[in-house]
Amino acid sequence: FQAQTIVVLGSGGGFVPRILKQAQRDLEASGRPGPYHLYLVDAHLAQAGWGSTFYADNLDTVMRKNFNDIHYIFKLTDDAYLDLKKKGLKIDYLHVDADHGFAQSWKDFDNYSSLLSDRAV
Repeated sequence: FQAQTIVVLGSGGGFVPRILKQAQRDLEASGRPGPYHLYLVDAHLAQAGWGSTFYADNLDTVMRKNFNDIHYIFKLTDDAYLDLKKKGLKIDYLHVDADHGFAQSWKDFDNYSSLLSDRAV
């Protein structure tokens, strides 16, 4: 399985998106053709109690320098969903880790599951 289009909701610390993006790079380097895309959606709202991403406002971080091929979307997951739906995005791998409450996590899964490709996990 080659997840060509990955969407990570949350994970503001950057660990999960970096691992997944590196896996995509490794696939491409081994001769498995892409294109490969990773979209990281994070609200970057410290005042909401989720914390803020250390790389949102600072382009001089390892995250932004070494992973400049990630599509960074600094919006609430509901707003990003509407944008990605309008774009016609089909997701192969969805990682839900934004709001840790049940209601919003379920809403995120429910919304984004409508964007899953036929081969999605």
